[in-house]
Amino acid sequence: MSRPDHEDASGHCVGQGPLAFVSLDVRDFTPSVNTNTLRPTVALVWTMIRAAGWRVPAALGLMMLAAATGGLMVLALAPLSTALGGPATGLPTGGWLGLASWLAGSPPVLWRALATFVFATSAQASLIWLERTMSARVIQDVVVGLRTRLADHLFRADWVWFSGTRRSDLVHTFVRDVDRTAQGAYDVLVLAAGVCGAVVYVLIAASVSKMVTAVVLVEGVVAWVVLTRQRRAVAALGEDLTTRERELSRSISESIDGMKVIRAYGRRDQHHRSIVDLTSAVGDRAARLMAGHAGAKLALDVSAVVLVSLTIWVAVSWIKLPPVSVLVLLAAFLRLAPQLSAIQLHTHALSAELPAFAAVRDLEKSAAAAIQPEVPARPLPFSRELRVEQVSFKYESELVLEDVSFTVPAGGSVAIVGASGAGKSTIVDLVLGLVPPATGCILVDGVPLGPDGAAAWQQQVGVVLQDSPLFHDTVRANLLWAKPDAADTELFAALQDAAATFVHQLPNGLDTVVGDNGARLSGGERQRVALARALLRRPRLLILDEATSALDAANEEIVRTAIARLRGRVAMLLITHRSAVLRDVDTTLVLDRGRLVGQQAPALETVHGA
Repeated sequence: MSRPDHEDASGHCVGQGPLAFVSLDVRDFTPSVNTNTLRPTVALVWTMIRAAGWRVPAALGLMMLAAATGGLMVLALAPLSTALGGPATGLPTGGWLGLASWLAGSPPVLWRALATFVFATSAQASLIWLERTMSARVIQDVVVGLRTRLADHLFRADWVWFSGTRRSDLVHTFVRDVDRTAQGAYDVLVLAAGVCGAVVYVLIAASVSKMVTAVVLVEGVVAWVVLTRQRRAVAALGEDLTTRERELSRSISESIDGMKVIRAYGRRDQHHRSIVDLTSAVGDRAARLMAGHAGAKLALDVSAVVLVSLTIWVAVSWIKLPPVSVLVLLAAFLRLAPQLSAIQLHTHALSAELPAFAAVRDLEKSAAAAIQPEVPARPLPFSRELRVEQVSFKYESELVLEDVSFTVPAGGSVAIVGASGAGKSTIVDLVLGLVPPATGCILVDGVPLGPDGAAAWQQQVGVVLQDSPLFHDTVRANLLWAKPDAADTELFAALQDAAATFVHQLPNGLDTVVGDNGARLSGGERQRVALARALLRRPRLLILDEATSALDAANEEIVRTAIARLRGRVAMLLITHRSAVLRDVDTTLVLDRGRLVGQQAPALETVHGA
């Protein structure tokens, strides 16, 4: 077996090279304005193909068939007109244009002409239904694919990247930006359907009169060019909407998380005003986007009717086309106008949604770049000691820990005290294997803790934080989260060890819902449930990171007593500044500005730096 890259030939730890410098800058994933929609549209189409596979070409095939049957329906008007007594001249009869005439008979028979028209209309309606059903599946595949990949990247990204990313941005991208990307995928599909229909109706019109068709196409190109500036404005407005929605998400998330402090400081009006202002800004941008789309549709609809009317007038008055040709041209242009309108409108809409897709791609790329490489897992038993050996750690150029060494024996207890910012929580991250040290290493029974052993090691560790999260579920569900196959006897034993027998007096016992983050429990009760959850997995090492610092004296004493009873049964690493907890540990280490500066006796009543 090859030796880990963090261990030299003598078995000692060496530096981690580039890992000495990591960044905790808060990252934003709002893309820059890009009014060129071609490249991001191609990227979106590729994303659709990756997510939906064969369904994308299947949807396109159905679009083409629907457009072809729509063309057949238009062509069926000629034999139907003849069967109703109109003139029998005016349209070419060769090639595929003669299909409708052939189906209606020669000369056309009314019932066959009507049957051809009904068949073409019904076939198109059925194909459109199939295409929309397939397109709906494509859109949902895009949503599922994007969220699945994002989740995969986020759960495998290194801890430094994750802890430096705004939580509200992650949630917003997962929900809102992905939904808007799905809307963009819908726009792409509608655009494709519009192009298929437009091609068919242009070919039909060209078969009747190339000159008239050329005039219509020139008019269409002019309209497209005229609306280019508006599309750019819509793209910029969509970017602004993405930014404002993200700011609103941040404000709501921060306000909800900090509601207790906000109320305590009397800052409700300030946060309320911020949310109201951002909500108004989002509503204003969204309304302007909708107004822009509606205005574009109005202009397109009116101009289409005017242009079709003028074109037909030219065809009759100047070119002198026969009535049946005019009838087919009119039908083709009336069917073409909505296709061109759809192309224009959904091009506008796509321009507005592409910034959200850019935000999703930015987050995905950033998370993917931070993914820890997969390494073969190996067991990492813990029966003797955990040793932190000459460990240093930096965030960019800021030294957080320097040359820290200590040992936690199996069954022993070590407390680390120090002022805020001394590096205590960073030690927890290192011991958990969430981040690697810049220099030095962490040894479990003499074996360096590296990426290949982190998963096995974390299965042997229980963690209780200052504000350990509880899920909005029952006590039972919160406990089983740590050990899904635990029996009720194990749950009760863990509650007993954590001094959490109060659960028996709850209205529904283990099946009592604790509320959002345990809101229906007191602070001491939440911490005891969190301690029971950590003990349920029977950890070899229990990490208590300021687990009692937010409790009143009575609850702190209950939790401290529970911790004291665990002494000798499980190794414990306590991060604390509460002197009462220190009476029950074997060793107390003092951390000051990233360095261990001393060791104090267990009976300490005052804590250095606290």
